[in-house]
Amino acid sequence: MGMRKITIIRSFYPDSIQLIGFDKAIMGITENGNIVYSIDKIKQILIKEGMLIDDVDEYIEFNIFGGHYGEFSPIYMYKLC
Repeated sequence: MGMRKITIIRSFYPDSIQLIGFDKAIMGITENGNIVYSIDKIKQILIKEGMLIDDVDEYIEFNIFGGHYGEFSPIYMYKLC
């Protein structure tokens, strides 16, 4: 069993801001220690947890993108291919 991504990230970048419940959406980390999350995977997690598809985008916009936590704020990306 390998180490969880967040455990590895925390060992190198302890100040990184983590979204609780979205570890499976982590795509990587920037050289500055910002955790990079997949927006598509965040959506999948919310839907799997029972959120209605019609509510997912609004929830993400206000509850995830709306938060700014300083220089270690998470970064969100769409996968193009």
